[in-house]
Amino acid sequence: MLWYGGDWLKDPHLSMCSPATRGIWMDALCLMHENGESGSITGTIEGLSRACRCTPEELASALNELELSGVCPPIVREKSADRHKTVTIKNRRMVRESIERKSARERKIRERDRKRDGRSRESHSIVTSPLSSSSSFSSSSPPVPPKGGTPPGEVPDLLKGLELFEADDDLVKRWPQLIERWRRSFPEVDFEVEIPAAHEQQLEAPPAKRRKSMARFLGKWFANSERFRKRDEAEGKGTEADRRKAADQEYYRGMGQKVGGDS
Repeated sequence: MLWYGGDWLKDPHLSMCSPATRGIWMDALCLMHENGESGSITGTIEGLSRACRCTPEELASALNELELSGVCPPIVREKSADRHKTVTIKNRRMVRESIERKSARERKIRERDRKRDGRSRESHSIVTSPLSSSSSFSSSSPPVPPKGGTPPGEVPDLLKGLELFEADDDLVKRWPQLIERWRRSFPEVDFEVEIPAAHEQQLEAPPAKRRKSMARFLGKWFANSERFRKRDEAEGKGTEADRRKAADQEYYRGMGQKVGGDS
């Protein structure tokens, strides 16, 4: 688990918590890391209080404070007797990184499977093809992808590792036409930066509020990015690099308040 001291100290939500609560939250983060880096821990109040080295009353008070201040997502509490109530504590950043690691592992497995299947088909075609020049040429020629589309199972490089975009079959199939049109319409947009940013925005949104058409969502995202860039240049806010740097600083200072508490 990487630790960013600056994120921890600059988190305004975490700074509103008492020192005792911050210490309990630190122990909880360590437990989440030791629990397989899934970003969550589940247990009874008494069991978690022993693991976090505090009393059950101190843990219950810290959980209420963390939840109210927005440091962690809403805590899941099962309905049962107070003494044996089971609670689940999550950390947004660790959960997000766990999902990204799982997606990367699955992507590598799919790539290995595709390579292995390709070698197997190539070996089979060499063994079974007739010894004629025309048939040998046709058997060794690579398959032609569908016109205007992406070969089945092939994920564009800009979408690799972005599970929500990878899962959108329509976006993957139409990607060559879409990215060509977007590059013509928004020549100043840095797609390598904006596409992961758009994916993170959708990943953090509740599932019920995520866009059904990721292609339409990305088109609007790029249009807004282009409009904001032109507005900033008109207002004399510096070059694109300066704007990007200022936006990153603003993200970690304002919108990224969860980062410190989630670190």
